[in-house]
Amino acid sequence: MVKKRIGRFLDYLIELNIALLIFSFSFIHMVGWFNDFWKALLILWVFKKILNTEKLEIPILASFNYLLFMIISIILSCILSEDIKLSFDYISYFMLGIGLSVVIYDFFIHDEKRISRAITYFVISAVLTSADAIIDHLVFAKKGFGVSLSGSRATGFFSNPFHLSLWSGIGLFLAIFRLIESSTKTSKLMYLAFVLILAGAFLLSKTRAPWIAMAVTLFIALFYTHNKKTILKVALILGAITSLVLVFDNSMRIRAGSIINQGDARWIILEYTIRMIRENFTLMDWFAGRGPGLFKIEYAQLDLAKLGRVYTFPHMILLELFHASGLFGVVTFLLWIFHYSLKVLHVLKDNAINASIKHLGLIPILILLICFVNVPFFSRYFSFPFWFFTGVSFYLLYRMGKK
Repeated sequence: MVKKRIGRFLDYLIELNIALLIFSFSFIHMVGWFNDFWKALLILWVFKKILNTEKLEIPILASFNYLLFMIISIILSCILSEDIKLSFDYISYFMLGIGLSVVIYDFFIHDEKRISRAITYFVISAVLTSADAIIDHLVFAKKGFGVSLSGSRATGFFSNPFHLSLWSGIGLFLAIFRLIESSTKTSKLMYLAFVLILAGAFLLSKTRAPWIAMAVTLFIALFYTHNKKTILKVALILGAITSLVLVFDNSMRIRAGSIINQGDARWIILEYTIRMIRENFTLMDWFAGRGPGLFKIEYAQLDLAKLGRVYTFPHMILLELFHASGLFGVVTFLLWIFHYSLKVLHVLKDNAINASIKHLGLIPILILLICFVNVPFFSRYFSFPFWFFTGVSFYLLYRMGKK
């Protein structure tokens, strides 16, 4: 009886910890607290598992076995790195993310209602951040709530347009499906308002890759939702808003067109990175990489006359993984993503799984596409949302396998 009470209390603490992580994610001045919340969540979960020894076993999924090969390849690249300490420090968010996915998977196995509450936390957090970004951008012009803007692009609490597009994009995807599944007029109106706020911040971040990522993910979802007309209407509304913004906002048109400009910074970074790999990589490096975290050090040694600054990552996740962990890292990652994507498609086809949650399996794909050329693979901005929703997806795969 005492153990059950303590276990229930720990469940409340774990959920509170998850909520604190979600709501503190967008505050750049709370990075230290955010990291502490993340570590505290893992500690609480381990303590609960030790307390409930009869539930110590966690069902292992085939998808996690594929993921295990990628984890091994990255750890191996750290061991073989010229700076072992730097490399292991650099993958700290990645390792915390793997632990997070296991915690979320196990936590939701015991109560599916927890997923719905966690999604609500995500939507509210994204709406608050997006509303602040819109007010800052349109009303205060330069400053709002102590956070400065980046030129003509909205940034919100992040002080970074890429990170705003990531958070508002996740919230937008979740809110769209909440709107589709809403059963009352009040909830439909509320989630429609949320969708418009999130879409506004998403567009005002003026980040190109997320637009493509959202379009691709919604297109996939369209084939697997029973309410195709509603999602198609929402997609058309978002497309119309995007078109209007492109017509009336000159800076948006410039950004949209600059992706094919050979003078764009990403093309220059790509050129320098490929040259760096050709000149510096040994045979072993091609297979195991130079080690996570060494990119910035080696890149700084190049002639930066074209860019005038040192970039910490090559602005392409596969190229970043290749430099860090070689062919082993890239191939194992692609194998896992391919296996995961196939399993998620089976989940989307499975009518026995609740329609309000099965679309969550697409969010890791959405996050990967948004971050593919914008955010480092080993950063907290990628690791937290990606591995959180990977844990949710593991639960969906578990549900399908159990059935």
